[in-house]
Amino acid sequence: MSYFKYLVVIFSTLQIIAGPSNASKYWMGESDFENYSGPLDPALRVNFREGQVEFSDTHFNESYPMQSISSSILDLSSYYNQFIKPSFQCPQLDFVESAEYIHYLHRLTAISLNYEFARKLHISLYQLGEMESRCQIDYDGLFKQCRPKSKDMKLFVRRVQDLFPDIIDWGSYPLLRKGGNFDSLERYHGKSISLADTYFRGDDIPASLASACEYVKKEIVNLCSEEDSYFGISQINGIHDFILGSSAFKVANTTGNGAACMDQFIVLNKLKESINPVSLNILKQEKSLDSGRVFWYGSLREFDELGVSVIEEVVEVPVVEEKVVAKKDEPEKKVTIKKTVMKKKVVKRVVPKKKEPKKVVERDSAIEAAIKAHLVSKTEEEVNMSHLKRDFKYSKKVLRMLNGPLRPYQTRKALTDMKRIDKLGSKNKPLSFLFLKFLIDHKLHQGLYNIKAILGDEFYVVNDIEKRRGAIKVKLDNNKETKFKWQIWVKEVAR
Repeated sequence: MSYFKYLVVIFSTLQIIAGPSNASKYWMGESDFENYSGPLDPALRVNFREGQVEFSDTHFNESYPMQSISSSILDLSSYYNQFIKPSFQCPQLDFVESAEYIHYLHRLTAISLNYEFARKLHISLYQLGEMESRCQIDYDGLFKQCRPKSKDMKLFVRRVQDLFPDIIDWGSYPLLRKGGNFDSLERYHGKSISLADTYFRGDDIPASLASACEYVKKEIVNLCSEEDSYFGISQINGIHDFILGSSAFKVANTTGNGAACMDQFIVLNKLKESINPVSLNILKQEKSLDSGRVFWYGSLREFDELGVSVIEEVVEVPVVEEKVVAKKDEPEKKVTIKKTVMKKKVVKRVVPKKKEPKKVVERDSAIEAAIKAHLVSKTEEEVNMSHLKRDFKYSKKVLRMLNGPLRPYQTRKALTDMKRIDKLGSKNKPLSFLFLKFLIDHKLHQGLYNIKAILGDEFYVVNDIEKRRGAIKVKLDNNKETKFKWQIWVKEVAR
C-alpha cells in the first residue's frame, strides 16, 4: 500500500510539470515553442490572454503580401487621390504656368490677414489711451520696407500705397482708459487680440500689444520681400476657399484647371512649409474675417491684362502714278495704279489718344448750390449728394488731418465735451462741413450717428470747402425716406 501512495504522488507531480490538459479551456501561464530557424526575426509575439506564442516570421508570412502593399484599400486610394489624380486634372504645363501666381496669392492673403491683425493692435492702443503711435501702420514704416522680386509683388507694393492713410471709423472704438483689458478689447476686435497676451506678454497690456505689432510688421515685410516659407499654407483650409472665391484666381484658372493645380501646389510643397506657430495662430484667428482690405490692391492682374487687345492695323501702301507718253494730236494722260490695302491682326497695347484740354467751367459746389437756392426760396433745400461726392479731392495731407487730429469729432465722449464746453454745433461754434463730408464719403457711419446723437438732427456747419463766412444750419438724416442713405438739407443761412 505504501508503494501505491508513492506512485500517486509521482503521477500527480508529472501532470503538473506537463501543464494543462488538452481538455482545459484556461491557459495556466505556461507555454513551449520550437527552436527558431526562420530567416527574418527571432522575436516572439505573445498573446498572454490565450497563451499563444509565435515567431514574428510566422505572423509576417500570414499577412504577406498585403502588408507590404497596403493594410487597407483606402490607403492606396488616398495615395491615388493625392499624387496621381491631380496630375490628370492639372497637366504639367498648366501647373508650371500657374504655380508662381498661386504662390503669390497665398503670400498676398497672408499679408492681408497679418495687416488686419496689426490694424487691430493699432486701434487697441488708441483705445487704451491714444498710444497708437506705438504701432504705426503707415506706408513708409511698413510696405516701403519691402524688397519684392516678382512682377506681381512689385505691382502690389506700389499700388497698396493708395490705401494710406488707412481711414478708420474711430467712432466705433471708444476710449477705455483705465478700464481697458483684453476682455474688453475682445468685444471690439475678437479673440485674436488676446494672442498678444498669449505670445507677447510684457510689463503691461500696451507693451504686449506693441511687441505683437513689431512681430507682425516684420512678418509682413518678410512676406512682401518673398523671403518666407509659407508656400500653400496647407494647415488652414479657409485660406484656400477664400482664394478660390476671389476674382484674382481667374488668372490662374483660365484653362479651368486652377483648383486642381492649387491642390497639387499645396500637396507638393507641404514638406517645404515652415510657418512659425505664432504666425499660424494669427492666420487661423483672422481667416474668417474681412481679408480684402489689402488683398484687393494685389488682385488687379486680370484688369492689367485687359489693356492688351487684338486690333486691326492698316498697312498703308502709297499710290503710284505712272506717266504715259501721248501720241501726236492726243493729250497726255496719267494712269493711277491702286494696290490692295492689306490688313492684319496684331496684338497691341491700346494707348489712349491725347485729348486737348477742355475749358474748365467752374460750378458751385453742392452745398453752395443749396445755399443759393435757399436764399431765393427761403425754404428747406436738399443738397445734391451725388454732386457732393465730386466737390472736393482729398490730398494725403488732408486725409491724415481728418483721420488723425480731428478724429475726436467721431467719438461720443469728445463730442459731448465739445458741445458742453465749446457749444459745438451752435451758430458761434459751427462744425466743419468738410469733416462731415469726409465721414459720408468714407462711410464712417458710427461717427455720423454719434454726431446725430450728441448734436441732434439739426446743427450749424461752416462751409470750409469754399471758405464761405457765416454759419449754415443743416439737417442730417438716414432713414427709410432717404432709402437709408445719408442726406443733408440746408435750413438756414446766418449772415
